[in-house]
Amino acid sequence: AAEIKWTDLKREGDVLEIRVRHAKNDQLAQGRSTFVEYKDGTDLDILLSRWRVRCSEPAFKSDYIFFNLNNREKLSPSAISKVTKETLKNAGVEGATHHALRRGAANALRASGLSFEEVKAKGRWRSDASVARYLTDAPSAQGLHATTSTSLVKS
Repeated sequence: AAEIKWTDLKREGDVLEIRVRHAKNDQLAQGRSTFVEYKDGTDLDILLSRWRVRCSEPAFKSDYIFFNLNNREKLSPSAISKVTKETLKNAGVEGATHHALRRGAANALRASGLSFEEVKAKGRWRSDASVARYLTDAPSAQGLHATTSTSLVKS
């Protein structure tokens, strides 16, 4: 996220391509693309449009989408971690890191009905063990949609 520039975003129809120039899961250092649904009027559309307008003002002009306010250069990894932790704390999620966002997304995708393999592909995990660490031990995270529960042990 630190190195994403405005020129790394490309929209075609209802799909937004985000070109990631350097990622730890890009072993050949060729860059990777992530694709997300991007429809007019959605939260993503509104937030990204507002951010683009804000960043066009001289005081906030930068090539980077997320930038240091002092020098308009990309944010450092530690700055991103700090901002994420503070934002989550302000939202009432105490002690969480940026991995909480990946964990939450993985579990939400699984609960919405995506298969383990689909979640793995969306999160760009290379191994089953990696994605499994992010999924909670809950029926919905494992693709089940149980509506009631009863104890198997008689009291």
